[in-house]
Amino acid sequence: MTANTEPPQPPRRDPLLLAWGVTLLVLLGATWPLWTPRELPPRLPAFGVESPPPLEAAALAVIAGALLAALLEGKRWGVGFATAALAALMLGDQLRWQPWAYHALITGAVLWSADRATARGALRAVAIAVYGWSALAKLDAEFAATLGSQLVGVVLPGAGPDMRFALAWLLPAFELAVAVLLAASVWRRGWSPWACGAAVALHAATVLMLSPIGLGHGAGVLLWNAGFALQVVILFRPDRAADPRRPVWRWPLLTLAATALAVAAPALTPLGRWDAWPGWALYAPRLERATLFVRDSAVDRLPATLRRHVGPMVESGVWRPVDLGQWMLEETHAPIYPSNRVAAAMAAELVDSRPLGDGLAVLIEAPAGLLTRERKSRWVDSPEGFRAAARWFNRASTGAAAERLPPPN
Repeated sequence: MTANTEPPQPPRRDPLLLAWGVTLLVLLGATWPLWTPRELPPRLPAFGVESPPPLEAAALAVIAGALLAALLEGKRWGVGFATAALAALMLGDQLRWQPWAYHALITGAVLWSADRATARGALRAVAIAVYGWSALAKLDAEFAATLGSQLVGVVLPGAGPDMRFALAWLLPAFELAVAVLLAASVWRRGWSPWACGAAVALHAATVLMLSPIGLGHGAGVLLWNAGFALQVVILFRPDRAADPRRPVWRWPLLTLAATALAVAAPALTPLGRWDAWPGWALYAPRLERATLFVRDSAVDRLPATLRRHVGPMVESGVWRPVDLGQWMLEETHAPIYPSNRVAAAMAAELVDSRPLGDGLAVLIEAPAGLLTRERKSRWVDSPEGFRAAARWFNRASTGAAAERLPPPN
């Protein structure tokens, strides 16, 4: 009997793990100012406890090292450490709750806690939920009249307003069709190439419309579209060896909790009990919104980087709008978190750190009607009001009883 002298074969790398890890590293690099210590825009810790910069630097180092261990050596503990460090950084600043970071958090928790086949089944459900909830959040007149019309205009610049409005409804309809095709492909393998092709086409069109030749959105959005499309193709390609074998009730607890959070919790978003981005309400302008205003006499007391984003005087002759979204994008390379409490918290931080007195106000608006586009709103112009509206998951400022008040003269 002769000994087997063939060298051992290295373990096969999980392509889903590679796609997840590389996408996360690339996006952290593209939005690095958001994840490193900064003074402005102010950090907004989730529970009011700000983590010290050395601790955040250590968390970033853990993510980098753990991901390299997971990607290069296939170390499962690397996935767990990277996911835990990402969660710590996100708790340290609500502005970091970017949709791609939240998706990476969910994916990392599933990849670490479940075997390969179970993780594949769970993350398929998550992907279908992302497309489905995102589509439903845009099936309304507000999207069709605003962002949807702008997107159609990129592809059909000669289309009139009525044509753009009508065609804009097709965008979320196609996204919903992708969700249905992906769900069907789980049971009918022959549908998988069509479902994956539709998903890739959707992301390619999105990248085109949001790229510099379109609406010119940030690089993070474009990169996540590419990374998400890659993960979807890996998840839904026919692969009997990786199909889930465990029933859902036998999944690991963390896998089940993370999947439920991504699939079921978004049902609370239309009720105002769950935020837009964790609810996969992506590019959904119908939801709540807030606008910061500054008195003309107080503009010079704003931070220099923010003064560049102060708009012209409104009709009152006293107040000028401040574009917090552009400020955030310029300073952190990432869009602002779409929540009224974030705008109110920024106003509170600015008032506390600058001699602004009564120079700031926030117009807080509830979600628009599905077809009417009407919103209820209220005007908040005191530090106490800012802090009340900025409380953890506070919704009192956007409830149905909110009054419609114009900015004071």
